[in-house]
Amino acid sequence: MTAGQAWLTRSARMLVESDGSTSGLLEALTGESLSTRVDAQGVIPASRLPEAIRAALGLCGEAAVLERRSCLITPEHEVVSINRVVVDELFRRRLGDPDTFSPLGAQLRDQRIPLYREQLTHGLARWRDSGRNHWVDCIYIDYVLNDDTGGRAYVHVQFNPRIVGISEAVALLLSAPHCARQTKGHVR
Repeated sequence: MTAGQAWLTRSARMLVESDGSTSGLLEALTGESLSTRVDAQGVIPASRLPEAIRAALGLCGEAAVLERRSCLITPEHEVVSINRVVVDELFRRRLGDPDTFSPLGAQLRDQRIPLYREQLTHGLARWRDSGRNHWVDCIYIDYVLNDDTGGRAYVHVQFNPRIVGISEAVALLLSAPHCARQTKGHVR
């Protein structure tokens, strides 16, 4: 563990440091089969993406990409993660049209597509706690999946803090108003 990751719980560190399937790790963590709720999916011009995503995928503005916004949910419909996946044309051709019921990780595993996971960043983001009707801190990761044809997919995942928590020390630090802004942001 690096000094920059001391604030992560064991489950969060497992998700951040893994080069495996995030959806598979979340299923192991929750002990449940997770399904997907797709909120939006379609082909868009790369020019509509933030520069950081275009740079991570090596895209020019004229390229077309598949963007998918989804959630992984338990059988009881609890949201485990909120996901944004952007797939370049080569990766999309290799994957085919993703179904809207199963996690992309499971679809890639079922097709036996060899992948290499390139970690980008992780840190703290905001999660809307609907049970208490306010925003709380959560952990996010983003990474790029590279397939053996040169295709690339950008993945951004925010984790439900009730399932993948931050350490108690960081939670206490974040609750202090004068410290909250200093501890948020990207961590490499």
